[in-house]
Amino acid sequence: MKKITVILSLLLCLLILCSCGGTQEPETTLTTEMTTGESTTKATTTKATTTKATTESTTAEMTSAATSSEAATTTAAKKPSAAEKSLKKLRAKLEKTGDYFAVAYVGYYEGGYKEAKSELKKAGITEKYPFVGEITKKDFYALEGNQVYVIVPAKGITVKLHQCSFNADGILTLIDSLGAYDNGKPFIIKGNISDSRPDFHIEAYKDGEIMLSYNPVLSMENGKLHNVKGMLDFTPYSLLPFYS
Repeated sequence: MKKITVILSLLLCLLILCSCGGTQEPETTLTTEMTTGESTTKATTTKATTTKATTESTTAEMTSAATSSEAATTTAAKKPSAAEKSLKKLRAKLEKTGDYFAVAYVGYYEGGYKEAKSELKKAGITEKYPFVGEITKKDFYALEGNQVYVIVPAKGITVKLHQCSFNADGILTLIDSLGAYDNGKPFIIKGNISDSRPDFHIEAYKDGEIMLSYNPVLSMENGKLHNVKGMLDFTPYSLLPFYS
């Protein structure tokens, strides 16, 4: 009986030992699987983080490039042209002298707008005054004669342009109102059959009050532009054949 008890005890111990040994392997396997899963998760997270960082970096570079391009375009757009510079310079001179408008006789040319612009370029006038080359056809007025003039109002001044005629007694008659210009906007007129018969009459207004009336014409005394107080003569005499 005692032997049987000992044997049963040994068998019980063996069962307990086998039971304990059998539970170790699954734990190891579970631990390995959990560790491997965690490693995989970490690797995936790291890859996603790297991709996000790369995307953000690329986006930042593209944004920076676009900003630089936009800044360069803005700078280029703000840079004044030669025409703007020359007109600004003349306006500043008008402001300094206090004259109501500036007038230049720029030559005697047949034809219309296209021919006049071509001749002005050949004579070097659009090189000396680049803004003259930028005056559009809608700001070009042509009547019978071939004398060509450029007119630029001063700041705060409105210049009204009229077609006119004179009777035998020298009395002025305004025929048509052709246009009105203010704050330094230039325009070109072409007319005058002769120096004694101007076709154009201009009036300068300030705050609705007329300040000066003038007929662009060449002087009978010296052939130069007829000057009166209140107008600025910017005729490029050195570029015109008759005066050079």
